[in-house]
Amino acid sequence: LLSVTIVAQLGTDAYAGHQLGIQLLSISYTPGFAFSVAATTLVGQALGQGKPDLAEACVRMANLLALSVMGGAGAIAFLWAEPILRIFTMQSAVIAQGIYAVRGGALFQLPLALSFVLSGALRGAGDTRFVLFSQTAPLWVVRIPLVYRFGITWGWGLSGVWAGFILDGSARALLLVLRFRQGRWKWLKI
Repeated sequence: LLSVTIVAQLGTDAYAGHQLGIQLLSISYTPGFAFSVAATTLVGQALGQGKPDLAEACVRMANLLALSVMGGAGAIAFLWAEPILRIFTMQSAVIAQGIYAVRGGALFQLPLALSFVLSGALRGAGDTRFVLFSQTAPLWVVRIPLVYRFGITWGWGLSGVWAGFILDGSARALLLVLRFRQGRWKWLKI
C-alpha cells in the first residue's frame, strides 16, 4: 500500500505502467510458488526420514530449476518489454513508464526465485519465524525507504521505485541464502 502510494505521486502514466509491470510480474508467481511448495514438501519429507543431505540436494535442485524458469522468463520480459506492453496498451506515455516496471520485474526474477525456494525449504524444516523475519524486515528497512528516496527524493521516478524493489528482493534472498547456508535448519526439532 505504501509503495503504491509512492508510485501514485509519480502521475497517472507511471501508475498505469507500474500496474502493468506488477500484473506481468504476478505471472511469475505461479512457477515460483510451485517451486516453494515443492521445496517445503521435499525438505519436510527428507528431514522426517532423517536425511538432511537429501533435503539439501532437493533444495539445490529446486533453486536451479526456479532460477532457470524464472530467469528465462525475466530475460524474455527484459528484451521484449515494449512489444509485451503493446499487447495491453497503445498509449506511448504508459508504455514508456511500463518499460521501467517490466524490466525491473525482469531483474527481480532471480532474487524472487531464490526467495520462493529458500523460504519454502526453511518452512519445510520448521524455521518459520526466520522466514517471517526475512520477508518483513527488508520491506520496512529496504523497500519503503529506498522506493521513496530513489523514486521521489532523488527524482528517479518509476525506475527508482523498481530499483528499490530489486534491492528489497535481493536483501530478502541474501538473508535466506545466509540462513540456509548456516545449516541449522537441518537439525530443528518441531
